[in-house]
Amino acid sequence: MGNSEVSPFPSEVFAELASDTRCSILHMLLEKPTRTNKLAKDLGLTVQETHRNTARLVEAGLIRKDPEGFFLLTEYGRLAAEQIPYYQFLLKHKKFFDDHVCDLPPKFKQRLGALRDCDLVTKVTNVQQRIKKMESEAEEKIQLIVSQAWEEEGRTLLDRLKKGVKVSTIFGFDSVMPDEIAENLQKKITSFIPKGTLEQKMVEGSLKIAVYIADRKAAVIFPNQKGEIDMSTLFFGKEQEFYGWCRDYFDYLSEKAKPMVKGRTKLY
Repeated sequence: MGNSEVSPFPSEVFAELASDTRCSILHMLLEKPTRTNKLAKDLGLTVQETHRNTARLVEAGLIRKDPEGFFLLTEYGRLAAEQIPYYQFLLKHKKFFDDHVCDLPPKFKQRLGALRDCDLVTKVTNVQQRIKKMESEAEEKIQLIVSQAWEEEGRTLLDRLKKGVKVSTIFGFDSVMPDEIAENLQKKITSFIPKGTLEQKMVEGSLKIAVYIADRKAAVIFPNQKGEIDMSTLFFGKEQEFYGWCRDYFDYLSEKAKPMVKGRTKLY
């Protein structure tokens, strides 16, 4: 391939990102322009190491130096640096994705970096307890994409509805609703639909993920390799980016969902 040709793969930028030091520099510069001495001090580097790495980043077009001696990101560098959290999330949870899938629209896959600052909760009992705690502490709004309900959760939602908390749920066609809820709780829960505090919708087909949002806290559950939502693992977070990702996915699916009609679904 001639020098005038551009590679179809981003090997050049990956070569620069293949360094914790240079990634750290880019991360710092996302916050604000910074001089060499400050970069060296905050990152625990020698001035020589800092010079060597900033020179590479300048040559690659990722950063530049202004007349006052501050390094700052170029627009190209800023866009590249903003993708680092995506790879941080994948690297941190690479074992998780050995047996789980992420079959989501590209616009949500590309934003997986928003989930990087989260806790991974494991075991079914721990997952259920974390969800119960989230929902029972909600004071304003609960939004759920539900693959599987259980009686204790149903009682928690009923209690929140009685306290005036607005609840919105989205079910998949194959979502699991235990008989205990269908027989003992669903009629009481759906009595809040006319009051405007409960909204229940359904999408055709299977859910790609389960999402739990309670006020400013959120959680996500991915499916296993068989496409079944894995209730033994849950990503939980309170950071704005994490919450925003979950809320945006809920809104995206809500636009596609249709109101549940009594007598026309197996859930209601």
